[in-house]
Amino acid sequence: MSAQPFTMPSDPRQTPDTSNPEPTSSTSWADVLYDRYHLFQSAEADSIERQAILIEILCAIEHGQLRVAEPNPSGGWMVRGWVKQALVALSSSGTIATQTGPLPGTEMTMLGWRETRELETRVPAGSHLRRGCYLAPGVSIMPPSTIQAGAWLGSGVRVDSHVLVGSCAQIGEHVVLGCGTMIGGIILPEPALPIILETRVLVGGNCGLYGSLWIGEHAILRPGTIIQASEGVYDSTTGEWLRPNPDAVLRIPSRAELGMGLPPLEHARNGVQRLAPIIFNYAVASDAV
Repeated sequence: MSAQPFTMPSDPRQTPDTSNPEPTSSTSWADVLYDRYHLFQSAEADSIERQAILIEILCAIEHGQLRVAEPNPSGGWMVRGWVKQALVALSSSGTIATQTGPLPGTEMTMLGWRETRELETRVPAGSHLRRGCYLAPGVSIMPPSTIQAGAWLGSGVRVDSHVLVGSCAQIGEHVVLGCGTMIGGIILPEPALPIILETRVLVGGNCGLYGSLWIGEHAILRPGTIIQASEGVYDSTTGEWLRPNPDAVLRIPSRAELGMGLPPLEHARNGVQRLAPIIFNYAVASDAV
């Protein structure tokens, strides 16, 4: 791969380098970029070639052509660890420089904050979008909120004020994130599933979601619900705990309604009851929004 003059694209809608092969009917941008990523691994550190490949991956994520994780035909989720590797490399590449414009400050040149004026979304002044995140048309983000690199927000997502969507989180269509909610980021370890919120999940205000959580469609989290994947969730309808699977993923069933509460005394640790996330009910299909 011969060296070419490189300029970091400032327009988040700029398309990936069209001088390289385009995907065909039998392949995809993910396949093409995966092959190019092998070139990145063999390129010299801080070389023009290395930077160009990273930026191409970055732009593909911002266009929705590449995701850190996405559903697979078997009904599960596939994690692309190499995309996480690229984001980690971007976060440590370049130099620290003064960033002017609507978000003044100092930031790494390769993974700074992106402009929002070209996006088909509602993002008033005061919210921050990290480069390497994707917002589908129709997304609404109220300030001050922050969307980190690798995050994917589907069409119709509504994000209220003071919300953090962490690195690589995958937020499905028409999800609502209430004011003050924190969605944890999982960029490392590379094989780990990031937080998944499927279609039309409703998250009340001041909720916190951490670890490898997979929340099914139409689930409802009452305000103040805190879920740490490693701790599990108590299902009051069955009297059993939902625990992470061998891959450390905690799956919350579709249409579950959750809030904080005290599990029965027999589930207390060392005789001490403590607040825990509890499934109180399951909405029937006609109740779902």
